[in-house]
Amino acid sequence: MKQIFALFIILLTAGSCGSGVKKEKSSNEETAQKTLAVTNYPLFFFTQQIAGDKFEVLFPVPADIDPAFFEPGADVVSTYQSAEMIFINGAGYESWVDKVSLPQRKIVNTTAKVSDQYIQERGMSHSHGPDGEHDHAETAFTTWLDQSIALEQAKLINETLKETYPESSELFDANFKALEEELTALDTQMDLAFSSWADASVSASHPVYQYLGARYGLHIHSEHWEPGQKLESDEVNTFIGSLHHNDSQLMLWEGEPHPETRKLLEDADVKVVVFLPCGNIPAQGDYLTTMKQNLESLDMVDE
Repeated sequence: MKQIFALFIILLTAGSCGSGVKKEKSSNEETAQKTLAVTNYPLFFFTQQIAGDKFEVLFPVPADIDPAFFEPGADVVSTYQSAEMIFINGAGYESWVDKVSLPQRKIVNTTAKVSDQYIQERGMSHSHGPDGEHDHAETAFTTWLDQSIALEQAKLINETLKETYPESSELFDANFKALEEELTALDTQMDLAFSSWADASVSASHPVYQYLGARYGLHIHSEHWEPGQKLESDEVNTFIGSLHHNDSQLMLWEGEPHPETRKLLEDADVKVVVFLPCGNIPAQGDYLTTMKQNLESLDMVDE
């Protein structure tokens, strides 16, 4: 009888230990945070705002590279492959996506529902900072500078997350509503800020402001000048001579121009405004604060 009782205790203990190990493994699986991956900073910001702490959002593009011309290595491709979902900008922004093996079922084109608003342009080959020679795609791709399109991109992210993870729909909807209010207010602010420039001669250092111009009533002529590039005075003077001689001359720059270039332009009464497209993570602040800073810079030259 004692032997049977001892055997019963041993079996009970072993069963209890086995149950404990199994429970710990299940807990780890439940607490493991899932990942979402994106291809530019605006999508990173929108996705983070909507997903909250539900997911880790990955944006594996180096800070010193324009994501539009990024060519990911095997390690970065692996990061995208392992994500639950991959949110892309679309409009030809990610030329590398078709060159690598990514699960198509995971890819969500955030501008798919507004593709009828894509702006077509002629391609042109030239260098772009440290990224070397490249061609601008025939489709303009900085869609998010039109805040109404940015809102549609955020909306599709929200809809996709709700459809895939319906148990968190209330969280996603609440977060999206807050973001929607911010983007709608920003759209109104941009419309007001650019209204005084509708009849002005507006130029850009680079062809990245097409959607900005289309949304806010600007006719923008684009050069192919890089921030920090020291331009020859003859080149700048030729550009100045080509401008319509309106009372107001505005030039938008992706980054701070070379001091001598800025001086040549300002001496010709061209108002220089650094208007960051914010394709990559800003040095300070976030998407909303960067766009508001852009508008403050515009307001300063409009005074």
